[in-house]
Amino acid sequence: MGIFCNISLHALSDETFFPEFLDFVRENKDLAGSLIFEISQRAFEERDAVAARNMARMADFGFRFSIDQIHHVDLDLSEMERAGVRFAKLGGRRLLDAIENYEPIAGYEPGAIATEDMAGLFARHGIELIVDKVEDESTVVEVLELDVAYGQGHLFGEPRPVRDDVLDTATESNVVRLAS
Repeated sequence: MGIFCNISLHALSDETFFPEFLDFVRENKDLAGSLIFEISQRAFEERDAVAARNMARMADFGFRFSIDQIHHVDLDLSEMERAGVRFAKLGGRRLLDAIENYEPIAGYEPGAIATEDMAGLFARHGIELIVDKVEDESTVVEVLELDVAYGQGHLFGEPRPVRDDVLDTATESNVVRLAS
């Protein structure tokens, strides 16, 4: 999986900071397989042309993006895919509520997506769905019915600092595989 690292909309749009950051990214593109930059849904939707261009430049070096803090589930998966988003973190209870309340999801009419195809819908756009904020076992049971492979939350362990040996290999994270 790798390490998820938050990046702000301001950093992506800052014409003074970003060129230096892009130099760092270029010099360290070997980290692209291990480092995933994460921005909130709100920041992604509010990004301007400069931020979108800078995300594309990072994606050109192989870096991937994750969207978190997803509040509304009527996502534009095609736009996310074009922007280099390869992961979407959606609260377990939020996703289950959206399904139960017949909300439109990713441009589809309420109820148009079979629950067992929820992760498949994201996957068809090259995006791995991660259910986060998993706090209890009943949520895990319900999420498994959605065929979601990854979960994150206090049920799986408290957040902790990244250890030096993990930084060296960049193979662990607090995201766990729910199903194979």
